[in-house]
Amino acid sequence: MKVAGVTTWLVTTGLATAFFAARNRPRDSNIIVGASLFLFVFYGGFSIYRFVYDEMSPLDSRMMSGLYVPLVVMLTICGD
Repeated sequence: MKVAGVTTWLVTTGLATAFFAARNRPRDSNIIVGASLFLFVFYGGFSIYRFVYDEMSPLDSRMMSGLYVPLVVMLTICGD
């Protein structure tokens, strides 16, 4: 499961970097991808910190389910 999480972070980072490097995108898609990326990074970081350091328990899919929709939206727009 750790490999899947690291792979997801790396793929998301790579696609977002490539997306923002291409400056010819419409403004609306930049806002959507930026907001989704912000939510993915900060909610993911908060959840990792809270569960690993505060509660000393592993992350489960129930707590990470809030990231699924922004991740799908971001990957769909960046992959286009």
